[in-house]
Amino acid sequence: MNVRKGDQVLVNVAPFIGSVRRNKQSVTCEVLAVRGDEVEVRTLPPCREFDISIESFWIDRKVESARAQSVG
Repeated sequence: MNVRKGDQVLVNVAPFIGSVRRNKQSVTCEVLAVRGDEVEVRTLPPCREFDISIESFWIDRKVESARAQSVG
């Protein structure tokens, strides 16, 4: 998946809880930086703000912004 700084994504909860197995839940985050397969993200409300570096395979999908949805 191609993500860039500023994108909003759904990140699987597994790296937040230290699990090596995918979970059914995900957390909405903003992409802060992309370095190869490593992505730095920050959680968005209603979650407590938290920055974490994850492998890109933990990203479940991009979140479409309201602006992008209204253009279609």
